[in-house]
Amino acid sequence: MHDVECPYCEAGLEINHDDGYGYEEDKTYMQECGKCGKTFSYTTSISFYHEAEKAPCQNGEPHSLKDIHRVPKEFAIGMKRCEWCDEEIMVDKNAHDKAIAEYRAKYQEARPAPKSAPKEAEEAQKHLTTAQGQNAQSSTSPVA
Repeated sequence: MHDVECPYCEAGLEINHDDGYGYEEDKTYMQECGKCGKTFSYTTSISFYHEAEKAPCQNGEPHSLKDIHRVPKEFAIGMKRCEWCDEEIMVDKNAHDKAIAEYRAKYQEARPAPKSAPKEAEEAQKHLTTAQGQNAQSSTSPVA
């Protein structure tokens, strides 16, 4: 299957989209036919396709719930998703909250506590002040 036919020789051609060229709507693009060598113009149109499906849960029936698969998996515990409307529903808040709390506790234990930025800045300033003081002394010292 080809993108277009050359308007001169009717050869089937693929549109050259190198570096994103030719995707913007309402713009005219040029391309040379690989068969006849003539340059032709083309425009790009984007179409949308919609498909309708029944959503019984939106018409009085209960949701049809399925498990949610998520990473990390703990964030899906106690949650389900309706296969008809895609709504995520909390089915067990206690289990969900417990899984999240356990995950966060485990994750925080595995990471070293971050150093406080103000303390690091204070230490850097002390080091800089000491270095500047040493430079000042060396420049005022008599040369032997």
